[in-house]
Amino acid sequence: MQAPERIPSRCPLCGNELNPDNSPPAAESPCPHCGKPLWFVHKQVEHVVIVEFSPGRILKDGEFQVLREFLFAQSPMPKVILNLTNCQYFSDTTLAGFILLYKRLTEARGKLKICSLRSPMLDVFKLARLDQLFDIFDDEKSALAGF
Repeated sequence: MQAPERIPSRCPLCGNELNPDNSPPAAESPCPHCGKPLWFVHKQVEHVVIVEFSPGRILKDGEFQVLREFLFAQSPMPKVILNLTNCQYFSDTTLAGFILLYKRLTEARGKLKICSLRSPMLDVFKLARLDQLFDIFDDEKSALAGF
């Protein structure tokens, strides 16, 4: 599966294209189209949804429910890549949210891959043995090739 050079990021609420330079918005920045706070953006390559979280964002429990609802609205068996390049800190709630997301996607015969997980967060995944649960890739291109 080949990724085009530039895939526009989109607001998960209104679906409009964001950021012509393709950089993710800062945490809680409003969408220029609908005004809702952006804590993640998405893009789609073929049938794979790639989610990238806003820089400086620590995900909360209720936000994982919103993310799950968004992903299942895209497909009943979503193929998902979480690009964690902007994540510099995870709480216990964040790790639990990743696990629950994985479980829900697996139950629905969807797939979840993680990419761009950097130290020290990669070390946290290894310490918790989550690297044995999740398919972790160095970058989006490798994760896409994993489907």
